[in-house]
Amino acid sequence: MTPQQTQIDYEKLFTGALSHYNTIKKDSTTKLNILIAGKTGNGKSTLINAIFGENLAKTGTGSPIAQAITAHTSASLPDLTIYDTKGLELGDPSTIEAVKGFLQENHAKDPQEQIHIVWFCIAEPSRRLEPAEKDLFDFIKSQNFPIIATITKASQDKDENGKSFKEFVQKELKLGETHIERTRALEIEDDDGNLQKPKGLNELLDKSYKLMGEAQANALARFQAHDKEQRHKANLAYAKTIINRYAVSSSLSGAAPIPFSNIGILTGLQVYMILHINSIFGIDMKKENAAQLVATLASVVSAAFGVRFLAQIAGNLLKFIPGPGSIAGGVINATIAVGSTKVIGNAYLAYLDKNFDHLTSIITDLTPDMFKSYVNSAKAEYDKEEK
Repeated sequence: MTPQQTQIDYEKLFTGALSHYNTIKKDSTTKLNILIAGKTGNGKSTLINAIFGENLAKTGTGSPIAQAITAHTSASLPDLTIYDTKGLELGDPSTIEAVKGFLQENHAKDPQEQIHIVWFCIAEPSRRLEPAEKDLFDFIKSQNFPIIATITKASQDKDENGKSFKEFVQKELKLGETHIERTRALEIEDDDGNLQKPKGLNELLDKSYKLMGEAQANALARFQAHDKEQRHKANLAYAKTIINRYAVSSSLSGAAPIPFSNIGILTGLQVYMILHINSIFGIDMKKENAAQLVATLASVVSAAFGVRFLAQIAGNLLKFIPGPGSIAGGVINATIAVGSTKVIGNAYLAYLDKNFDHLTSIITDLTPDMFKSYVNSAKAEYDKEEK
């Protein structure tokens, strides 16, 4: 085909890419809702801080949902909601009934809005299980919510008579090992001056993964901050599914051979795919970093796939709208669209994986030559898989 010059309406093309991005972002969102129950002072907030790496109860947004229930969210973890019960120590029947009513109503909600796991906190130093606690725990079990009796502030399981508090709780609540865990969220110093490190948090997470559905288990692995290696693995796996979604979406724009003007949408999708991957890894994208990233991506895509893509970055982070321009004419089809999107996505993911310990500077450190080497490796891997 004889090359031709084609005027590109970049604003229209990137707006089209943005609509694909919004659809994928919405469809791929998995919400995680945790109910943390127990008396005030049982270490609920400390446990949440240790698991998620921030104080949701203080720095997040708390909204009263019902009597004795408060929902906490955070801007850094928008798809996580922690529901906290208040006042169980008061033994007020109306408080317990309010919690029960909330749970009964929750059953009827969309699966994304339902409670996915209950961490029922019982402080080990108290050596007690109140009737109100047992009543509520038994009710939650009867409603088939995944639940773990989470013994908090664990420092001495057996008392002076050799009786195990964990065994006492197991007997009272009729629990197997899957539904109980002793935890200590903070490092403490014992009477002899010895430091006791946090314990049971990985085990609590592992048991939670097994009790929840696959999507919510993966979300918990990505949201938790206690086990960084597990979080990284979960982020990588999730990002790979996102790349495949963008590849499918790109094939829709490239399903029929059309002039190379379609590369505007294709490259726009790839830009938004990279932004989406960055959001998964919690990478803060400032305007200047976003401009540098898109310029790097554009130059490498141009060289790798034989398309001249000249773009001037507009100011808004999520509206990369290059100025008017032209590109060499040609055709693009679904195979090229899928392949190039997968290669770009997997190349960027490989770069993140290798530089996982330096995420704060990962955008500014990336150069076209460096990214090109990742693209070449990803292209070779893709070609191998397609044979």
